Amino acid sequence: MPVNEYMSPNEYLRQLRARPIEAESPFPVEEYQVRITAVRKEMISRDLDALLVSVPSNMHYLVGYNTLGVDNFTCVLLPLEGELAAFSISSELPSIALAAPWVKDLTAFAWPWQTQVSPLIADKLKEKGLEKKRIGIELERGGPIPKIFRELEDLCPNASIVDCSGIIEPIKVVKTERELEVMREAGRITSMAINRAMEAIRPGMTDNDVAAVGYEALIAGGSEFMSLHPILTAGERISFHHTSFRRNKLNVGDPVFLEYGARYHGYHAPMMRTAIIGPPSDHQKRICDAVLTTLNLVIENARAGRTAREVAVEAYRGFAGLQDEVWFMGVYGYSIGSGFPPNWADCQSFIHEDVETPLLSGMTFHLPIVFRLPRQWGIGMSETIAINEVGCEVLTEQARDIFVAPAK
Repeated sequence: MPVNEYMSPNEYLRQLRARPIEAESPFPVEEYQVRITAVRKEMISRDLDALLVSVPSNMHYLVGYNTLGVDNFTCVLLPLEGELAAFSISSELPSIALAAPWVKDLTAFAWPWQTQVSPLIADKLKEKGLEKKRIGIELERGGPIPKIFRELEDLCPNASIVDCSGIIEPIKVVKTERELEVMREAGRITSMAINRAMEAIRPGMTDNDVAAVGYEALIAGGSEFMSLHPILTAGERISFHHTSFRRNKLNVGDPVFLEYGARYHGYHAPMMRTAIIGPPSDHQKRICDAVLTTLNLVIENARAGRTAREVAVEAYRGFAGLQDEVWFMGVYGYSIGSGFPPNWADCQSFIHEDVETPLLSGMTFHLPIVFRLPRQWGIGMSETIAINEVGCEVLTEQARDIFVAPAK
């Protein structure tokens, strides 16, 4: 169990919903109700009492779900009768809360434990009296693999078809020197593009305008197609995790959050920075200081032989006392390397208080230190690091501080 305290996912959601949320879905609620009715008619034809929907495009169709983290587990429970329910990893809570504030029954769970959501779904089925009913589930969420698995058992009855998921991932988590060379170049491109974008920020621009500068710099700098497009939010929208640019105007006093990750020979080295348009307030400076202190504590304590838990416990000191004010997932680092859309994270290892895994030389992590003040703003800074025997190497730019953009 964690030894420190954090704002819980449920408290983060409560504060996001503390005042009415203007839905960002492109259609009115009535449009989604028509779609839900059509799906329920199909459920009746298949003799289903409930449907668990987890294919991202299908959730978008039903409730307007929209996120950067489409490979993170989120699920909508559509009963044949009654209100919908949803289940969401903590970072994707805004994907439901912003898109469909009318979906009130939303169960949150922490990012590292998304493989343990089944008991939560089972409890909700029991709560709705569905535990003995006929439940549909989208087995092909990640492609045809479940279907192929079942068919091979029938087509090759004398073979033993077994699940070997996760056999390669623990091996590739330790990088060779050649891999690190590629990640250093990815980090160079990422750093250059973020600096270029921050230098372009002016009041009156839109978040799309600044994102366009970053896109151009990434591609011109040598990035391949990216596993996750550049993330850029400003002001209140920073407090909504995993949202991005949306044609919003930038104003004096706004923090502007940037998270980029160039892709070079398939490898990533993401980085976060925050700019303020005009002089930062004392409050913004205080939160920025906590972000930087926490990030630096991770970097100072991460080295081969220490456990992920030990590093997380040390890093917590950077913002002790702010737990009731800021939303932070408690994840100080996640493993990174080669990847494909929709995400650059491989999530094989976390720097987190519940993880006793020892750090090994050659492991690489992205350190996403973002403190979000629900319905206000947020500030984030990050680096990508490589663990070695004496500490860690920062693969992205090492100059860290808030960037002050001109107010005119």
